[in-house]
Amino acid sequence: MITFLRKKQVAGRLDVHTASVDRYVHNPRYAHLAFPRPVQIGPNLFAWVESEVEDWQQAQIAKRDSAPAIPKGRRPPGRNTDQAAA
Repeated sequence: MITFLRKKQVAGRLDVHTASVDRYVHNPRYAHLAFPRPVQIGPNLFAWVESEVEDWQQAQIAKRDSAPAIPKGRRPPGRNTDQAAA
C-alpha cells in the first residue's frame, strides 16, 4: 500500500520548515539534493510518497557515511559562525 505525506508531514520528518521543503523541490540551488517531487493527488492537492522520502533520507545517510572524515579541528562546510558572533 502506498502512503502519501502532506508537506507538513514531510517537513516534520525532516525537522525543517515547510518553506524548506518547497526550496528542496523548486529551487535550482538545491537540485543537488535530488529531493523527491510531490505527486498531484487532487486539483490543488500535492503529496509525497512516503517510501520515496524515506529512501531519500537513507541516501543522505549513506552519502554521509561514505564521505571522508573531517580532520580534527576543521568544521564541515556551512555557515561561518565566527562572523555571526562578531
